[in-house]
Amino acid sequence: MKKIALFDPSLHDSKGNHSFNLGDIIIYESIKKFFDEYFDTFDIVRIPTHTYINKKHRKIINESELVFVGGTNLLSSNILKYNQWKLNKYYNLFNTIQKTILLGVGWWQYQKKADWITKYYYKSILSKDLLHSVRDSYTENMLKRIDIANILNTSCPTVWDLNGMDFDKKVNHNFDVLFMLTDYMPDIDSDNKLIEILLDNFKGKVYFFPQGRKDIEYFQSLDSYKKNSSRFIVLSRSISDLDKLIMNNESLIYIGTRLHGGIKCLQNNIPSLILSIDNRSHEIKKDINLPVVMRTETEMILSWIQNDISLGKIKLPVNEIEKWKSQFDIYK
Repeated sequence: MKKIALFDPSLHDSKGNHSFNLGDIIIYESIKKFFDEYFDTFDIVRIPTHTYINKKHRKIINESELVFVGGTNLLSSNILKYNQWKLNKYYNLFNTIQKTILLGVGWWQYQKKADWITKYYYKSILSKDLLHSVRDSYTENMLKRIDIANILNTSCPTVWDLNGMDFDKKVNHNFDVLFMLTDYMPDIDSDNKLIEILLDNFKGKVYFFPQGRKDIEYFQSLDSYKKNSSRFIVLSRSISDLDKLIMNNESLIYIGTRLHGGIKCLQNNIPSLILSIDNRSHEIKKDINLPVVMRTETEMILSWIQNDISLGKIKLPVNEIEKWKSQFDIYK
């Protein structure tokens, strides 16, 4: 059977252990849908991005018809200082993978133009013959600044089925509410305030889902939790438990700082408000009108809960998505 190699951020290691951020699994679920549609006769071999590749991985890559890297914010401006994509332990630029295709990949943070060694590295790694799919305009521009121009801004594959989704469904204060926080981007005042808003405005159950491995520790350190601990139902850190809560649930809303947790709720038609804490959700909102406000915009959050504002519809770059996909039509 022919092979396709996938550099997969949802795998922590080659033993099959999951990434510490379960949002990477949500991204993989959407990438798998694309693979199932286009490459159902291929053997998809998943290679973790969190650990350095070995001889076995290189053999798989060399034998593969195509090589993808699937989603998340793997790109950065200085790979010697920060690099989530663990290709080569010693950064031997003359011994890199040379045919990788980006699939919904984004830039790590707002940064300066990539330095010369990073430019050379990415130009060595990435396919020069096929179009790359990036997550947002910011990532597209950062790559173009280092002369990588065969790029399409397709947004994240997790939103590809959300075009035209309308967010005017009214929030019902008798609904249950699911919320998420982010341990590595704390804002104690804003996060405490968010929890107080949820407790004051919703009469149903209040669920917390720890998408990251230290989210629960951060949540339980907040005064608003300590004062109201009996009001919360804390889910286990399992995508299956999240699925059980949100699938076919018409009496639930989502508010939180976890981007892909919010997108998974949108995929299940749950009214959702994603609170921006970094470039990822902010840039995607600018491109496709994802329902995002800043975490510090308390009045906007309250207005959404009180049905006083309309966020409109998601507007995907449909032509770019189809153009990127169409280069693989020969494999269907």
